[in-house]
Amino acid sequence: MVSSRSFLVEFKYSHKVAYIVEFSHKKIRLFNRNSIVRESDVHYSLDFELYEGENKDAELKDDNITTPEIVIESPYGFEDLWDEVEKCCLLQTIQHSDVLYIFNENHPIMMLKRYSNISWKLEELEIVGGPFMAMNTSDISIKASATEGEIELEADGSVFVESDVGRLFRLRNFEDSETKQWVASNEYSVGDYCLSDNKYYVALNGATSGNIKPVHSVGVKSDGGVRWRYVSDGNGVVKVLEYISSTKVKAKVMSKLSNSILDGTLYWEKGILFN
Repeated sequence: MVSSRSFLVEFKYSHKVAYIVEFSHKKIRLFNRNSIVRESDVHYSLDFELYEGENKDAELKDDNITTPEIVIESPYGFEDLWDEVEKCCLLQTIQHSDVLYIFNENHPIMMLKRYSNISWKLEELEIVGGPFMAMNTSDISIKASATEGEIELEADGSVFVESDVGRLFRLRNFEDSETKQWVASNEYSVGDYCLSDNKYYVALNGATSGNIKPVHSVGVKSDGGVRWRYVSDGNGVVKVLEYISSTKVKAKVMSKLSNSILDGTLYWEKGILFN
C-alpha cells in the first residue's frame, strides 16, 4: 500500500525566483507563488503583466490556466522517501544555481535541472573523477582493448563482479617504457610524446627543447624551444557498461587511457558506488 504523503523541498534561484519541489510516490511536481507550475508557454512577470516569449526568470500565474501541470517521473517510491522507524524523509538535497542534487542510498545521485520556468529535467549525475578505493595490491593486472570509446577490460585474474556495472575504474601504468622522459637540449618533432613530472605532453612544433621542464596541468607552455600541450596525468578512467565474466567487462572510456594500458597494468582502482 502506498501512502499519499509527499515531501517538500525549497528551490530558490534568487530572492525573486523560487519554487517548492514536491516529491511524492514516483513523481515530482513544482509550485510557484502558491500555484502549481503548468505546461504553458505563456508567462507572467513578477508584477503579473502578461507578455509573450520564453523568460527563464519569469513567474507563471495559475489563474484560469487549464493546461496540464508539469509532472516529472521519478525513481523514488514512497519507501525511498520515508523511514517509518525514524519518522524522517530519506532524501537529502543540496542546490547550486539551477540544479538540485538529490541523494538517496537506494539510487544513483540525481539532478533536477531548471532550464526555464516550465522546462525541468531529472537526470542522473555522471561522476568521472572518483572517489576511488585503495589501489590494487595484488599481482592481477588489467589491460584495455583501446584507449578511447567503448572498450573491453580484461584481467588475468578474478576482478569483476556483476555489481560493477556502473562502477568507475581508474587505470595507470607507472612503468611506461614506451614514452620517453622529457630531456633538455633534445630534438623533438611535431607529435612527439614525452613524460615530464609524471604527466604526458605532446609537441606542437619541431625544435630543440630548452631548459624549462614542463610541469603544467592545462593548456600549452614552452620549455624554451618546444611548445608542449598537456595531455593527461596518466590516469585513465572508464565506466563499466556490461559484465561478461569475472575477468572481462565492457566499458566506456570517460578520460583517455594511456597507450601503455593496452599491454596491461597492475595499477588500478575501483570506484565507490553511490547506489
